[in-house]
Amino acid sequence: MNLKRWSWTSWITILLVIGAICFSLIVYRGGSIRSKSKRVYVGMTKQQVEAVMGKVRNSYKGKRTPDRRSVLTWDDDDGSFDAYFDENGILDMKLFYQADNLNAKVRSLVGTFLD
Repeated sequence: MNLKRWSWTSWITILLVIGAICFSLIVYRGGSIRSKSKRVYVGMTKQQVEAVMGKVRNSYKGKRTPDRRSVLTWDDDDGSFDAYFDENGILDMKLFYQADNLNAKVRSLVGTFLD
């Protein structure tokens, strides 16, 4: 295999492939709200949900709805995830996904194939 005999198009193709792989690895975050929320289901306790989603780091922790359910909310750049609890565990969940910038849209596309 003589590297001097490769044409310039071969070198450009190799560099583009390497660049695309590096870009995908840099952009992809496996720990996004969307990927974590896929592992949460109705009936889980608050401790189980926090083990999957991580600690709640915003001011919504402990917020209550009019029917006395507590709400925990997790946020990141791509959206937010709300979990509604009663004394038995999760009653309902909502994922608010917002890919509003190019970086988030590319992460979403790459995450579709890697999740």
